Amino acid sequence: MSLTTIKEPAALSFSKNPIWYRFLSGNYLIVAGDKTTVDIVFDSHSVGHYFHLTFNGKKYRFDCVTNPDGSGYQFRTFTTNPSFLTMVDDFKSHYELNKHFTITGTYTSSSYGKITLVAKQPGTIWNIEFADGSPPRITMNVITVGTDNEYNPNYKVFADLHIQ
Repeated sequence: MSLTTIKEPAALSFSKNPIWYRFLSGNYLIVAGDKTTVDIVFDSHSVGHYFHLTFNGKKYRFDCVTNPDGSGYQFRTFTTNPSFLTMVDDFKSHYELNKHFTITGTYTSSSYGKITLVAKQPGTIWNIEFADGSPPRITMNVITVGTDNEYNPNYKVFADLHIQ
């Protein structure tokens, strides 16, 4: 077990004021959690298609439209790599998705592409449930299931600090 100093007092500190040191130890974790990673696959989708994503206890509907309103709840179709990247930007404009997930896209062909969502923090609350709308042209593949950190129970560190 090692301690790392993360905050120390100034070189000149008054003796009648509190003089604080802050330490950090990495031994409080038994197992580090995993970050959720999913691929949302678009295969020949068109205007009118929709799907739902549920994460962190909230359900969001995403609709394919001709001209998205910038809310992040609407996205466009694509036929080329530049138009696919514009569709990825439509998803990046969704506040909750962009806040909690890193969003990247992979263009394959004029009718096929995927968006990869990687949670920014580990935990089961970032696991995503997918519900396809009508017709079923959009699917989701789970790459990594998010898991919570496991902490040492009742973790404590005792340290003696002698300063002269």
